[in-house]
Amino acid sequence: MSSTLKIQSDHDAIPSFELSGKLLTQETVSSLTEAIRNKVESGTRSVIIDLSDLDHMDSSGLNGILKAFTLVRNKGGQLVLLRPSSAIKKLLTISKLNTVFPIFEVKSEAYNYLTSDLT
Repeated sequence: MSSTLKIQSDHDAIPSFELSGKLLTQETVSSLTEAIRNKVESGTRSVIIDLSDLDHMDSSGLNGILKAFTLVRNKGGQLVLLRPSSAIKKLLTISKLNTVFPIFEVKSEAYNYLTSDLT
Protein backbone atom coordinates (compact mmCIF):
# COMPACT_ATOMS: atom_id res chain seq x y z
CA MET A 1 0.00 0.00 0.00
CA SER A 2 1.36 3.39 -0.91
CA SER A 3 0.89 6.59 1.01
CA THR A 4 -1.05 9.73 0.20
CA LEU A 5 -0.87 13.30 1.40
CA LYS A 6 -3.91 15.57 1.59
CA ILE A 7 -3.71 19.20 2.68
CA GLN A 8 -6.68 20.85 4.35
CA SER A 9 -7.00 24.33 5.83
CA ASP A 10 -9.70 25.21 8.28
CA HIS A 11 -9.99 26.70 11.77
CA ASP A 12 -8.16 30.00 11.45
CA ALA A 13 -6.41 28.81 8.28
CA ILE A 14 -4.20 26.35 10.16
CA PRO A 15 -3.22 23.71 7.61
CA SER A 16 -3.75 20.07 8.39
CA PHE A 17 -1.57 17.63 6.47
CA GLU A 18 -3.41 14.31 6.42
CA LEU A 19 -1.30 11.24 5.77
CA SER A 20 -2.74 7.86 4.92
CA GLY A 21 -1.37 4.46 4.01
CA LYS A 22 2.27 3.82 4.77
CA LEU A 23 4.82 6.60 5.07
CA LEU A 24 7.69 4.67 3.58
CA THR A 25 8.68 6.25 0.32
CA GLN A 26 11.12 9.09 0.03
CA GLU A 27 8.71 10.62 -2.50
CA THR A 28 5.93 10.98 0.09
CA VAL A 29 8.34 12.31 2.71
CA SER A 30 9.66 14.86 0.20
CA SER A 31 6.10 15.86 -0.75
CA LEU A 32 5.24 16.44 2.91
CA THR A 33 8.29 18.55 3.70
CA GLU A 34 7.96 20.54 0.48
CA ALA A 35 4.26 21.26 1.12
CA ILE A 36 5.04 22.39 4.67
CA ARG A 37 7.98 24.49 3.44
CA ASN A 38 5.64 26.25 0.97
CA LYS A 39 3.08 26.98 3.71
CA VAL A 40 5.74 28.26 6.12
CA GLU A 41 7.34 30.46 3.48
CA SER A 42 3.93 31.99 2.77
CA GLY A 43 3.52 32.94 6.44
CA THR A 44 1.94 29.92 8.11
CA ARG A 45 3.22 29.44 11.67
CA SER A 46 1.01 26.60 12.91
CA VAL A 47 0.82 23.14 11.34
CA ILE A 48 -1.04 19.92 12.15
CA ILE A 49 0.11 16.57 10.82
CA ASP A 50 -2.86 14.20 11.02
CA LEU A 51 -1.65 10.62 11.33
CA SER A 52 -5.05 9.00 11.97
CA ASP A 53 -5.11 7.12 8.65
CA LEU A 54 -1.42 6.27 8.58
CA ASP A 55 -0.85 2.54 9.06
CA HIS A 56 2.91 2.44 9.35
CA MET A 57 5.89 4.73 9.57
CA ASP A 58 9.59 3.92 9.39
CA SER A 59 12.73 5.99 9.95
CA SER A 60 12.16 7.87 6.68
CA GLY A 61 8.78 8.98 7.97
CA LEU A 62 10.24 10.05 11.31
CA ASN A 63 12.96 11.93 9.48
CA GLY A 64 10.38 13.72 7.32
CA ILE A 65 8.32 14.76 10.33
CA LEU A 66 11.47 15.99 12.10
CA LYS A 67 12.43 18.03 9.03
CA ALA A 68 8.93 19.52 8.93
CA PHE A 69 9.14 20.30 12.66
CA THR A 70 12.48 22.06 12.14
CA LEU A 71 11.13 24.10 9.21
CA VAL A 72 8.17 25.31 11.25
CA ARG A 73 10.14 25.86 14.48
CA ASN A 74 12.86 27.86 12.68
CA LYS A 75 10.17 30.32 11.60
CA GLY A 76 8.87 30.64 15.17
CA GLY A 77 5.92 28.30 14.68
CA GLN A 78 4.49 25.13 16.16
CA LEU A 79 3.87 21.71 14.65
CA VAL A 80 1.64 19.16 16.35
CA LEU A 81 0.74 15.55 15.61
CA LEU A 82 -2.84 14.37 15.58
CA ARG A 83 -4.22 10.89 16.30
CA PRO A 84 -1.23 8.61 15.73
CA SER A 85 -2.04 4.89 15.75
CA SER A 86 -0.84 2.76 18.65
CA ALA A 87 2.04 1.44 16.52
CA ILE A 88 3.16 4.96 15.61
CA LYS A 89 2.78 6.10 19.23
CA LYS A 90 5.05 3.24 20.21
CA LEU A 91 7.62 4.31 17.60
CA LEU A 92 7.44 7.91 18.84
CA THR A 93 7.92 6.71 22.42
CA ILE A 94 10.84 4.40 21.60
CA SER A 95 12.57 7.22 19.72
CA LYS A 96 11.65 9.65 22.53
CA LEU A 97 10.02 11.94 19.96
CA ASN A 98 6.86 11.91 22.04
CA THR A 99 8.71 14.44 24.22
CA VAL A 100 9.41 16.68 21.21
CA PHE A 101 6.03 16.77 19.48
CA PRO A 102 2.80 17.86 21.10
CA ILE A 103 0.42 14.96 20.36
CA PHE A 104 -3.37 15.26 20.39
CA GLU A 105 -6.23 12.81 19.96
CA VAL A 106 -8.89 15.45 19.26
CA LYS A 107 -8.55 17.95 16.42
CA SER A 108 -10.24 20.79 18.30
CA GLU A 109 -7.72 20.41 21.14
CA ALA A 110 -4.85 20.67 18.64
CA TYR A 111 -6.39 23.85 17.19
CA ASN A 112 -6.93 25.30 20.66
CA TYR A 113 -3.30 24.58 21.56
CA LEU A 114 -2.01 26.20 18.38
CA THR A 115 -4.24 29.26 18.57
CA SER A 116 -3.53 29.83 22.28
CA ASP A 117 0.17 29.74 21.45
CA LEU A 118 -0.34 32.66 19.07
CA THR A 119 -1.79 34.96 21.72
